[in-house]
Amino acid sequence: MTSSKYLLLEILVLFLALIACISRSNNFVFPSKEVNSIIVRLNHSKNAVIYNIRDKKKINQIVNSFRSCKQEPLVFYATYSLDIVYSDSTRIEISYGDKVIRVNGLTYRIKNDITNYLVPD
Repeated sequence: MTSSKYLLLEILVLFLALIACISRSNNFVFPSKEVNSIIVRLNHSKNAVIYNIRDKKKINQIVNSFRSCKQEPLVFYATYSLDIVYSDSTRIEISYGDKVIRVNGLTYRIKNDITNYLVPD
């Protein structure tokens, strides 16, 4: 092969690698474990629990909203701090505000506003 063919081959490999990186999923992968409860706190008062969600219907609606989110680099003010508590007692902390969540330093936009589920009926 001549050097121009090697160059074309290298460009093709780089192009395919770039496509593979771009097409990878950027959704938040919410663990499939059963959620036992969601502890809701106002962000400015980390110690005050305002609501402990145990209603499975509300939990499922919140979890489904998290599963349909897309990662975006966003700056936002988190109104709520949520502790997702699983049946095996493990936890994930999620910051939420204005249809945006932050998990492990990454931000995601969710499609549905979940604020109504975070306050007592």
